[in-house]
Amino acid sequence: MVQLGAHFALSVAELKTCCTVLQTDERMGLALVGDLRIKNPRGLPQKPEQLFLNRLGGTQRIASVLGVFHEMAAAQAAVVDELKTESREHTFQLAVSGFGVDRKAVKLLLEGVKKGSRLTIKRANGDGGSITTGRLFRDKILKKGADFMLWKLGGEVLVARTKAIQNIRNYTLRDRQKPFRDAHMGMLPPKLAQILINLSKPKSDDAIIDPFCGSGTISIEAAIMGYRTHGSDIAPERVTGAQANNTFLSEKFRYDHGAVKFITADATQLKYQKMAGVIATEGWLGHNFAAAPTDRQSEKTLLDVIAMWHKALPEMAKGQIHTIALCLPVHQIRGRNRSISEKIFALADRLGYAPVALFGSRKSYVYARDGAYTSREIIVLKKGHSPG
Repeated sequence: MVQLGAHFALSVAELKTCCTVLQTDERMGLALVGDLRIKNPRGLPQKPEQLFLNRLGGTQRIASVLGVFHEMAAAQAAVVDELKTESREHTFQLAVSGFGVDRKAVKLLLEGVKKGSRLTIKRANGDGGSITTGRLFRDKILKKGADFMLWKLGGEVLVARTKAIQNIRNYTLRDRQKPFRDAHMGMLPPKLAQILINLSKPKSDDAIIDPFCGSGTISIEAAIMGYRTHGSDIAPERVTGAQANNTFLSEKFRYDHGAVKFITADATQLKYQKMAGVIATEGWLGHNFAAAPTDRQSEKTLLDVIAMWHKALPEMAKGQIHTIALCLPVHQIRGRNRSISEKIFALADRLGYAPVALFGSRKSYVYARDGAYTSREIIVLKKGHSPG
């Protein structure tokens, strides 16, 4: 069982690249999954659940299912039974979050577990309110005790124990504390970089190629995941900054600094015929607007981006690139999204690539952030793939 982030459909699409998704609940932000494909190419000394979670940008929490119960009394008994083997030496932090379960019922369950267990329990949420992933991490609840999730499914309640959560400190380090950040080009969040890599479904021996590397976020995230990676950018100062970020973060996260190669190059002129693997890139989003664009400004920028892809995509098609995961710019004009994805799909089709419908019946996903005038439209193109 997993708890997903704010971009539910995008997170589900990412999940499907590394496990079987059995059931989803968008309203609750939850999914039931199985057949987890856990990778550890760098031999990190971490639990399997944490290894699985660390590679996913869109999943906040992963839990192991204890059972599905008709009555809350049975759910309470399952939690008490799960805690039988816990140490009694220290006060035990206990958190229980309800999803579709009445807050009062969660509070009563917490009280019942405290009375029924032999542990000295401190209830992290004695009022029955749900515990956020941020608080679980900040208060180190998994180290001091346990967190349980209750998910109401029809007339039954699924009970699961949290096994891993996102490491917020590590994401902050990789995003806001790296030495080079360029606000003028727009800053790709590390979580979105992970999602793009996963959506490209690289094989273990594939190189991850980012021809618009900017500050190096995608290349660095790929290296942390254990892949070889090549990044390039047309601006020399960004390549220099990406190299500085690689040096800094390779020391912090202990990955092979040499696994990341950066060069200064125009994405429309790279020698893709010598490359093999996948392309995962934010791409070029055009002019970075400081205010809402006018119709004319939007049209000019989008035409410039289309023209660039008409040069870049034919070159990419010359390489052994089986999948391209990228972002396209979207502008909101008078309450409607102005997109260029259909034009890019038509171009890709002529080159032997087709969009993958990863988001239900949709072939793209608009990733919008508060305060940004340009949103990212995520698409995935696969060579020789039939859409749908």
